[in-house]
Amino acid sequence: MIFYRPGYARVPKVTNVSGNAKDWDEVKREAMKALPNSGRKEARSYYYFKRNLEQFTEEVYNRKFSTYYFNEIKESFIKDFVLYTQERGTKNGNKAGLVPKLKLLYGVFFYSNKLLNMPDTDVKVLECAKEYIKRKKGTPQTISYDLICRIEKMDKSKFSKLERFYIDVFL
Repeated sequence: MIFYRPGYARVPKVTNVSGNAKDWDEVKREAMKALPNSGRKEARSYYYFKRNLEQFTEEVYNRKFSTYYFNEIKESFIKDFVLYTQERGTKNGNKAGLVPKLKLLYGVFFYSNKLLNMPDTDVKVLECAKEYIKRKKGTPQTISYDLICRIEKMDKSKFSKLERFYIDVFL
């Protein structure tokens, strides 16, 4: 095996991976050291995402996820996955990470289609889940000009000296 470490000279380090199982653990440790921290985090998220897809296909379709091809992942599969994830989230009292999971699935399809030119990897399959992926419109974190004018004009005589000071500093 040859490991390359990002940001360093491209000098190969050849490691013998045949032999005892404990040697394989050492190789795995070295490979993890070669990954930058952001790569480890991303690899971990894809690992858990794959596990989640495996659980989903086993429970819903009674089929191993590894037997699926891209052309078998249709809108019905995506909708079932969304429903399954939402149900798990309801049981646990959270959202079960639906949005990040859909973004990872979108990333897999996008990468496979655009960069690897794999057949049957159309991102349009995920159109049915677009409402979950798109960013929600948030409320602005600012104070409106009208509210500032009302604060300036309000009667501050009932406030303590310190409270008046804080209001003046705020304005």
